[in-house]
Amino acid sequence: MEKGCFGMGIIYNFNGRYSKNQNTNIKKTFLPILACWITSSNNINTTLNSHLLGKRNGFYIINLNHHIEMLKRILNYSNQLSTANNSNILFINNSFNYRFDGLIKLFSLRCGESYFIGKWVAGYLTKNTTNLAYKTLIVYNPDKAKFLIKEVNKVGIPMIGLVNINADFFQIMYPLLSNTMNANSMFYISLILTNSIIEGKLINHIKTVE
Repeated sequence: MEKGCFGMGIIYNFNGRYSKNQNTNIKKTFLPILACWITSSNNINTTLNSHLLGKRNGFYIINLNHHIEMLKRILNYSNQLSTANNSNILFINNSFNYRFDGLIKLFSLRCGESYFIGKWVAGYLTKNTTNLAYKTLIVYNPDKAKFLIKEVNKVGIPMIGLVNINADFFQIMYPLLSNTMNANSMFYISLILTNSIIEGKLINHIKTVE
């Protein structure tokens, strides 16, 4: 696990409120990157049916309005967390999605936070009190790491989860239903998420020097 320096990048124009035009622009971006298309699975969590529009050509289609509302809630939280100078965040990629290792390292270092790559070590949080300093965990495909979810809920650390249709939403404080198997989808979501963290840090820095 490593922690990088504060990385500058594209600043996401985040103000906590979204107009109808802004929502439309987000939808236009998500459609070509397949953020709202999820590969068919026999293990679909039926409690998520209300977030789906249907199924076509072997893919489930996420209700994009629901996807955006989940994302806005997460961006509000991450922005407020970093604005309050309280953003000790850990990005986690379970060994299931090893092909996204580089992407997660890139975006965690971009916003000056830590990352954990590979199979989750049981007791990492519960047996080492120094690791409880993390304020939030951002987990890619947490449904593939049930021991991690159980441990996080035990210690009470908020978790942002980028989840597929077989996830248990009720175990994740800030879930985002999305296409977790598509690199473009994960790249774009990670980009706007880290942008909100960076903006929060910039706001906090400006406050401290004034």
